[in-house]
Amino acid sequence: MRRLWSTASLAALSIAAISLLAPRLMAARGPEPIALMPVAQLRPVTPGDLIPEIKVRLRSLAARSPYGDWNAVGRDHVRAWLWSYVGRAAVRLYPVTHDPELITGLLAAWRRYDEAGHDFETVDGYGWYTSERDTGFRYREVPITGMIIRPIVELLAETKRSPELARLIEPDRARLLATVERAVAGLDSLYKEDVSGGYYMHMGRRGPEPINLMAAYVVPLLGLSELTGNADYRRQFEGVARTYKAALRRGPDGSLGWPYWARPASLTGKPDPIYKAPVTIELAVAAWRAGVVFTRDDIDQIAASLPATAIEQVDASHVRIHDGMSTGSPYMQLDIVRPRQLSVQLAGWYEIACLDPGGAALLDRLLPVLDPRYQLHTFALAGLASRLLDDAEPDRCGPHSGA
Repeated sequence: MRRLWSTASLAALSIAAISLLAPRLMAARGPEPIALMPVAQLRPVTPGDLIPEIKVRLRSLAARSPYGDWNAVGRDHVRAWLWSYVGRAAVRLYPVTHDPELITGLLAAWRRYDEAGHDFETVDGYGWYTSERDTGFRYREVPITGMIIRPIVELLAETKRSPELARLIEPDRARLLATVERAVAGLDSLYKEDVSGGYYMHMGRRGPEPINLMAAYVVPLLGLSELTGNADYRRQFEGVARTYKAALRRGPDGSLGWPYWARPASLTGKPDPIYKAPVTIELAVAAWRAGVVFTRDDIDQIAASLPATAIEQVDASHVRIHDGMSTGSPYMQLDIVRPRQLSVQLAGWYEIACLDPGGAALLDRLLPVLDPRYQLHTFALAGLASRLLDDAEPDRCGPHSGA
């Protein structure tokens, strides 16, 4: 398998990424700077680096129930995020490799999720439920639903580009689409609008969902609208996109940030954590590609927020990482294990590598330092698969509907 980006091009892009930053030299304050990996030591990622891990994880997902993970506050969340990123990586690498095992493995794991969708069907319909251990309360959440359906929505959309894939899944196609529509049925009751745009309520907290979790739902909902022609799906997507755009805040230093929550009539608050921001920006990119709400100028500014806001330059070879999408946010203390793990989730920014190659080149030098095996991280699998696909088929990067 050929390598899809060269060391020379990475060197040029890294220099370009650093030149985008007005250097904010950081004297003695803050944690010890992180030394970026020298460009000469970089090894390009290939599909062969990712595919074995994707297949192993799909087999693991197919072998167990999606339920069974009680978190620290006593909630049982279905394994939505792991499935979603691994599943998307499989779909995105299929056009690059034409490996049918990626799709058969995906469908085998999906059957587990389809079966689990019936477990609590009598509560509030087909779908995936969060359970409260202390109260026994069960409810559906829009982000959980969005993360679970997204690989299937992407799979169905990809059949429009690939006759080979369409033939491969033809026996399952109608059932897959019907199941996804069944999964979102009734969740429109959680959608509300105010002067800023649209938002979803969380049934457990009885308050609005954070922006990134709404994005996790409406991005595949937009894809579903394009598969079915359902205008209401698109209406909800556009409403949340308006909320996100209204919440964007530009700093005097050229940085761009946004809050974690955009509550009705209030678009300010604590910054979106950097490890959650990649989910949020997918909303803006999807909107631009669909020709609604966001312009190319908006996308360029959001893409540039990685080096302008999240990662702060100390000098040409050293950076510090903010823990939120604001240059006023504290720095991550990377000697602590969890912040280091969370910072590796920056790999999710590879989702927009084709729109910001300079920022992607900066990540190429940063992530191997944070974790030499970063490419096997759940978020990285999907992001790197997107990058490989965009490099193989550059026309995918632009607008999808004449924006």
